[in-house]
Amino acid sequence: MYGTQMMFALFTPQLLLLLLLLLLSLAPSARPGHLSSWHRVFVSWNTVNNTRETQMETTVMVPEGVNKVLYCSRECGNLPWCVVWCSVPLQHQLHQQDTCKLLSIRVLPGYQEVNSGDVTSCYTSLSRDLVTGAHIISGPSYFPQRVPENLVDGFYGYTIDECFRVNHIPNNTWLVVDFQVVVKFSTVILYAQSNKFAPNMFSKVEVRTGMTRVAFPEDIQLYSLFGKFEGPASTAEVVEFASPGKEARLARYLSVQRVSDYLKFQVCHIEVY
Repeated sequence: MYGTQMMFALFTPQLLLLLLLLLLSLAPSARPGHLSSWHRVFVSWNTVNNTRETQMETTVMVPEGVNKVLYCSRECGNLPWCVVWCSVPLQHQLHQQDTCKLLSIRVLPGYQEVNSGDVTSCYTSLSRDLVTGAHIISGPSYFPQRVPENLVDGFYGYTIDECFRVNHIPNNTWLVVDFQVVVKFSTVILYAQSNKFAPNMFSKVEVRTGMTRVAFPEDIQLYSLFGKFEGPASTAEVVEFASPGKEARLARYLSVQRVSDYLKFQVCHIEVY
């Protein structure tokens, strides 16, 4: 009894507080600002800055002696719109003080930067998806820069040239993602363009899934229906297709098609979970 009393006497209020903080730091956390929920990605600084001005962003200066990754992750996690933050390169810092840029753009963990000349470290709180880096099949595009590969590169800054727009010819309002292997997913997310012409470009859209390749586009209807969107989409609308009851669907192929006689169709970003 006496030994037990002596043991508890050793635990002063200050020591108990330190132990509590230690336990909290070791426990898993679901807070957006917690470091375990962030993925490091390398992104070109020019790419970071070449995003639509309407997107939310701000910069914060890191106090001297403070861990930059922890501080910026916490600052971003405290903002409802922030999902990505990037380290501001030294030559762009004000008064040479360590700075991070908080952003609302989409940067997936699987993003691979192709412009290696000015890369900076970014951290994203977005989950790893299945479509980033997948193979994509489509008909011809209307603009040379708005190619289908834009949809599966894992980056979307909400600019119009990051979209894929089909050429205005009959039977061309479609695209097919080939995951290369059979994958399991329950949610498909499509992004409509972020300007006033979205209703003209995105409506009557069907998403279908299949296990084997068929003739595109004539046999896309042989695939199983995953979801429909009647529309039309509003500016920058995020359209989510979910399998019934969020039950996982097995598939290798995912088709997206505008099923109307209208020849125009534009999609700006795809995510699959």
